[in-house]
Amino acid sequence: MQGRSVTAGWGAISVFNRTRLNRLLQQQFVTGFNELSFLPPVSGHIYLNFERTVWAELDSIVLSKPLLSFEEASLTNSKATLTLFVMSGAYTVFQKAVSEPPVMMSSLTVSEQQGFKVTLEVDLTMTPGVVDHRGLVTLDLARGVKFMCTLADDKYAEEQRFIGQLIQEHFQRLPAHKRVFALGMLDFTGYNPLTPTSFEIRTQAAPGAKIARASNYGDGAVVVFIKLRANEFSGTIPPAETFPFLIPSDQDGSGNDLYSASLVVSSELREHVEEDRLDVLHSLLFPGENVFEETSRHTPHDLLVVGNIAPTLTSIELDSLFQYVKAGGSHTFHVRQSGKTLLNADDVSWSARSINTIGSAGTITAGRYQAVIPQQLGKETVRNVVTASYVDPVSQRVHRASALVMVTLEALAVSPMVSTAWVTDARTPITFKASVNSGAAPIWSQPELGSLVATGTTAIYTPPATFDGSVALEKIKVQDAQTGESIEATVVLLRGRHMLTVEPSYVTGLGRSASVQLSAEGEHDAIYEQWRVVGGDAFGTVDESGHFTAPAQITSPVSVVTCEVVAQGTVFLRGFSVIRLSDFLEEPSWKDIASFTLTADKPRAFANGYQQMAIDIHVETEAVGGKYYPLTEEERSTMTIVYNSSGGDVDMLDDFQEGFDDDVPYKWAVSIVENRFNNFGGARNTPRYDLDGLPRAPRNGASDDILYMQTRARDKVKFHARFISKYWEEKNSTDKSSLPPQTLELFPQEVPVTNVGHYDFRPRRVDGGGNNPPEQEDYDYFLTTTDYWYLNYLGADGQSVLFAKCVFLSNRSTVQWESDQLNEKMFSYTGYVFNETGEDDEAKVVSFDTGLMARYIPDLRPVTTLVPGNSVGKGRLMISLNRVDNVAYRHRTPLEGALELLLLDMNGNKHRLDVGFPGKTVVDSRNKLLITVL
Repeated sequence: MQGRSVTAGWGAISVFNRTRLNRLLQQQFVTGFNELSFLPPVSGHIYLNFERTVWAELDSIVLSKPLLSFEEASLTNSKATLTLFVMSGAYTVFQKAVSEPPVMMSSLTVSEQQGFKVTLEVDLTMTPGVVDHRGLVTLDLARGVKFMCTLADDKYAEEQRFIGQLIQEHFQRLPAHKRVFALGMLDFTGYNPLTPTSFEIRTQAAPGAKIARASNYGDGAVVVFIKLRANEFSGTIPPAETFPFLIPSDQDGSGNDLYSASLVVSSELREHVEEDRLDVLHSLLFPGENVFEETSRHTPHDLLVVGNIAPTLTSIELDSLFQYVKAGGSHTFHVRQSGKTLLNADDVSWSARSINTIGSAGTITAGRYQAVIPQQLGKETVRNVVTASYVDPVSQRVHRASALVMVTLEALAVSPMVSTAWVTDARTPITFKASVNSGAAPIWSQPELGSLVATGTTAIYTPPATFDGSVALEKIKVQDAQTGESIEATVVLLRGRHMLTVEPSYVTGLGRSASVQLSAEGEHDAIYEQWRVVGGDAFGTVDESGHFTAPAQITSPVSVVTCEVVAQGTVFLRGFSVIRLSDFLEEPSWKDIASFTLTADKPRAFANGYQQMAIDIHVETEAVGGKYYPLTEEERSTMTIVYNSSGGDVDMLDDFQEGFDDDVPYKWAVSIVENRFNNFGGARNTPRYDLDGLPRAPRNGASDDILYMQTRARDKVKFHARFISKYWEEKNSTDKSSLPPQTLELFPQEVPVTNVGHYDFRPRRVDGGGNNPPEQEDYDYFLTTTDYWYLNYLGADGQSVLFAKCVFLSNRSTVQWESDQLNEKMFSYTGYVFNETGEDDEAKVVSFDTGLMARYIPDLRPVTTLVPGNSVGKGRLMISLNRVDNVAYRHRTPLEGALELLLLDMNGNKHRLDVGFPGKTVVDSRNKLLITVL
């Protein structure tokens, strides 16, 4: 960077590295569980070859721990690689030869330690924030391409693509709030020369990070090229080969990066850096409670600021975002603040919730999480969320941090857990892979039939050349050398032809003493069926009708039941069914819905796309065996609003999208987040969350949730609610009845038409002498004055409404001389204060159109300090009118035009106003301001 600019015509460039971006992405992923906006499991059926003779069944595949990498990144685009690890679920492959029944070829129960993953190529995009005037760097899973999933073996790339296609289609069906993540944002508000106005996103691999064997493989950064207000034009994207990687590679003694972000400001704009304040730096915002933390500044030519994306000083975070715990085990979480562990446990409160069960949340005290014992585990893999809450002693603000805890039945995993092999001359080998939580090398048992060659966590089994009988079971045990715990894989060995179709051919998750009815396909006159459990009663029992009962004590994870069609002592046909046994009791669940209702205190809203109607949704389940089982959070997360007439889902907004404008194809939208706008008529919403800020807990069989409707429609519409049950069934509030409150009618209200009489716009003399408010003589006798004109919107009902946003559509100051005489010096000019957030710093400085003033009136030095005692409250706009007697006349400057304002009020309604001086034909026109409704 020495002696040359690297900004390529842009005002600034910001760069954020992979490590911190992944932390932000994962924090947002975990936070989604607190907002019921997390990724739902993937289930489905997909053919793995074009002949459709091999297919896979995916059952409740849960994805977790997203990671960005940049091994394919280039400055020519904004692409990155996203990896999502497979956390839990089941994956089973079937095959059907011509004229033969389908056969289960392999099946496995997935856990994250096995390392299965989904990879895709994502394109990071800029999403405009309509209301908050921000640009967001977003990642949309639905826009991903090149999906691959390693549930199929690496040597079967085509199969990995087919599974990836199923997952891609699943993402494309998700509402926006479940599939879109924000990695960062730029605030476009403010009118400093260094305020961002637009940007372009690119990705860049770190030096050497495209080499597969490199220690930094996949490292890289998101590069944001920023146009600032002081830029007349955008820059160009520089060639990748000449553009440097702008984050220093320095590391500490432990190998951790010292820097994770940097900002470069063009040398041409360094003059606008005022007292070390960098507006572009303060405009860089990040999800959660994270900020750009500056470390140092350098000026080799451009201005370089290096630092880190770090939590705010008062925020908290947990030392682990994702944690595996075996049923009955424990883990201690630590809360960190400003890089240090919080030692005062009394300041932190803890909670634990289950996402996919009712009674398997476990407990947490002083950071020590205790999982339920195996007998209480409601599913083979349970997703729980632990949350720490901390009250800042100074601000009394509550800060929260959460982690996802996976509680599993086994500390070991082997894949496949069950597979099928024919004893033929080919004797196709089977590859097993083991995962051991302790990290110790697994011990593999040797088979009785066939042979096994093990190397660390991988073992290759070769079936025998022959064996006695038609079906045999080979058990292969994998043991943790450190803990002694073990798990078993089963190979179903087949000899001869098995042409009889037994239904179901594969059963999974059958618990202790549970039963299933098997049947042989077709009718057999004068022929009887002979059913048998391979291995005897220890593996279960089957009666003459094919009714199988699992053993009371399960000692093997797999049973095989054969059926032979026999006549006169001769076997004509034979077939089999493989049954996966589960040594745990799945928790009971609700069976029927007793009540499913929708209510709204105020079923009305202005049709402006921003004002919300809070819809309270109450679901009550019927008791089962005298006990109530409410919906799980996983089921509640699928709740949505549906058009009653068509049954189609209402479009859902992103979490960070407060409203929508006319440029979208829909007229109604639903949000899971309450925005900042007033409700119609001032009605207050029922709290969506409990006092701890988490989703409201069910009571007995009843759960209550709130969704928020927004509209730009003209006519009333009737809606109902829908969720997806754990059995993948749609449940509609209209299933019980078509009458209210199972349906709800909502009424758009016409946006009010405003006129000048709805606004109060009057001056207050704050400096220069004279009366307050000023009268004509106060302009005649006092030549250097400052008046503050406060704009207040009253509306047709006379009720004051604050403003949520103020945007200047042209110049941000207006000026006028007393006459057009060349020697005229009597001059008036305006500035403004808009206090959007209510923070003191925002209301202390008067802003001006400094860019135009510097160009056309260079000798003017506007007073930017707000006159004490004249505060501008939250949601208020003040236009300052400054009169001076020493500015030489200049002919036709662009500043002489009126201020064209777009204001958005707290009811969500827009206001287009002109603020300016009366025409020059009016005597003393430079002394007063007028508003015009456009």
